[in-house]
Amino acid sequence: MLGKSNIKLDSVRKLKALREKEEMGSLGAIQSMFNDDLEKLSVLEEYRARYVSEFAEAHGVIQSPEALITQQEFMANISVAIRQQQDQVSARSEQLERQRVLWQQANQELKAIDNFLDIQADQARYNAQLREQKQLDELVQLRFNRTGF
Repeated sequence: MLGKSNIKLDSVRKLKALREKEEMGSLGAIQSMFNDDLEKLSVLEEYRARYVSEFAEAHGVIQSPEALITQQEFMANISVAIRQQQDQVSARSEQLERQRVLWQQANQELKAIDNFLDIQADQARYNAQLREQKQLDELVQLRFNRTGF
């Protein structure tokens, strides 16, 4: 019975290890996407800052009304793009946190199974030592009874 139990537990452990590995892989993929999203946001913000700086430098130059309208439209569009990217970063951050929780749960389950298997192995070793000690005691008792001491 103990052998079947160990086989079942080993199967459960393998499944938990596989789940933990999959969750860790998903966590890594989402972390990578999050980093990419942050990088895109940074690029957009840098581009807007550079554009504003260049516009400020050229402020002394007389511009046509059409150029000013185009500049305002561009600034509105880049602001919308930045807000959208910020929303994407925020959503990805939430997704990353949810995945981190899933991985932590899978990891804890795997550790619990490993701990249980360790305790079970320790108990089996202890029981084997007890059996061995009992056999030795019985042997000594038999010899003692035979020799009459």
